[in-house]
Amino acid sequence: MAIIVQDQTGLIVDANSYVSEADLVNYASLRGITLPDETQPLIIKSMDYLQALEFEGEPLDESQDTAFPTLADGIPKAVKKAQLILAIKAIDIDLMPTKQANTGTVLSERVEGAVAVTYSDPNQHNDASTMHRFPEVEALLKKYLKPVKFTVSRA
Repeated sequence: MAIIVQDQTGLIVDANSYVSEADLVNYASLRGITLPDETQPLIIKSMDYLQALEFEGEPLDESQDTAFPTLADGIPKAVKKAQLILAIKAIDIDLMPTKQANTGTVLSERVEGAVAVTYSDPNQHNDASTMHRFPEVEALLKKYLKPVKFTVSRA
């Protein structure tokens, strides 16, 4: 599979990246990071991670396969840098590990004389709750991500 880089029009068919292999090689070289011989999987894994996030804004073209470009922001440099950082991290770790069997993420807890805990469906994999968190990536993308909503209810 080839890396197909999305452009600012959003019209690149089957785009699967915001950065090229050359971008990754240059980014790593400037930081003294040695890349494996095969860099395409790193780029694809980093894009999978980005595509699993919920971004603000409307896609520039309704037929585009990628979250960016958007009407308001195009493809921000911060998104491209985030993908490069994630690609480097993908050398050593699985960015989106699957959940252990029969374990769900705690969705809510309630204490009212007894404890009630609600879990997510353990059969759902690779959702945002199973993804590693990377503060430097979150900081870059903060402006573009949909806010996380928490609700607290009191009895």
